[in-house]
Amino acid sequence: MAWLADAAGGNYLGHWVGAHFGGRLASLGGSKVPDIAEYVTGRIREALWLASLVWLGCVLTGSLWPRLAKSSSRLTPWIMGILLFLALNLGCLLAAQTALFWLILRGTSVENQAQFHAKEILLREVKIRPLLALVGSSQSQAQFTEEIFNAEVKGKAWMMELHYPGSNASDVFFVGERFSPRYVSGFVYYVSFPNIYSKHPDPPTGRDLLRLRDLPASLSLGAWSHFNPVTARYTALGMFFPLFQYRASFQHALIGSAALEPKTQNAPMQSSSAIADGFGFGPEADFQKMAFRRFLENSAAKGQRVIVIVGQMNPDYEAQVSPVIRQDFQDFLRECAATHPNLTLVWQNELLVQPPDAYRDHAHVTDETAEKFTKAFARWYLAHPLSPVPSAQ
Repeated sequence: MAWLADAAGGNYLGHWVGAHFGGRLASLGGSKVPDIAEYVTGRIREALWLASLVWLGCVLTGSLWPRLAKSSSRLTPWIMGILLFLALNLGCLLAAQTALFWLILRGTSVENQAQFHAKEILLREVKIRPLLALVGSSQSQAQFTEEIFNAEVKGKAWMMELHYPGSNASDVFFVGERFSPRYVSGFVYYVSFPNIYSKHPDPPTGRDLLRLRDLPASLSLGAWSHFNPVTARYTALGMFFPLFQYRASFQHALIGSAALEPKTQNAPMQSSSAIADGFGFGPEADFQKMAFRRFLENSAAKGQRVIVIVGQMNPDYEAQVSPVIRQDFQDFLRECAATHPNLTLVWQNELLVQPPDAYRDHAHVTDETAEKFTKAFARWYLAHPLSPVPSAQ
């Protein structure tokens, strides 16, 4: 009856709620899509879907559980436990296809995994093209204010920020694999040298985002040899058991922000020796370069553009890093641009010069700088709109 009611008046209800409560709903994820009415309508249908899953689970449990309980076999408790565990994982996997599920887990004190998945699903509802996915580390998130970009370009494009904290080039590769050209026209990637030359990365994407379907690509890339043992075990368990992969979001929803690692507004500045020792050449840098190239190749094969902003760190911090590394970083990106037609390089200073006082720590800019930078990129984008990928024509 609920589904029939939605078919008869769901769109009208969504427009009515959006018109009367749009401002309040914007803080619950509605600001990520251009049409608040469609956002509300989508969440109503997701609520019906989640309710239907719960109803179906209750029906199946009520019909099967009594029969199993009557069995006198010693294996019955084990069978019941295994079936319940598998059913919970399947139900969790199906529920996770809705943004409402993740918005509930995200709560008011935002949890990163739930935030990412909610925006990943909301992205499919955006009808404006081209749609740009902003990827990268927390630097990408700090440099851009997507709402400002979307307001500046006035419907000529739409940006959805999909960074994942701590991301390096290999993480961006796996994030890029999640987005079909049906939805994402191109990627905007703010990249600085730590994304490639860090000696001690421990990718959170492996633990929190990789799916079973990503296994062939991860093996082909050789990613497993670059996970530390704990990350490798967590990745394998998460690929098979959604309840385990989503554990941080569940903990956050049940316990609150106390379940999360404390967040620092300003990361502490490291000593000169620590900075110098933290970056260098070697197998890890070679792996990150290979992952970066594979990201470009796969994006080109799907007909997606990649706009790479050659970024920077706080100049006081960056001055402690070997100039050889910084030169190799720039040379590598120029080489990629020369060999991948879908890549457009934009240099930091073309958009906005960022002196030390533009930063609130060693990597992340102030809100005022982010606003200026976003407007500068919007002006650049309007002058250089995305064109079809040459190899895809």
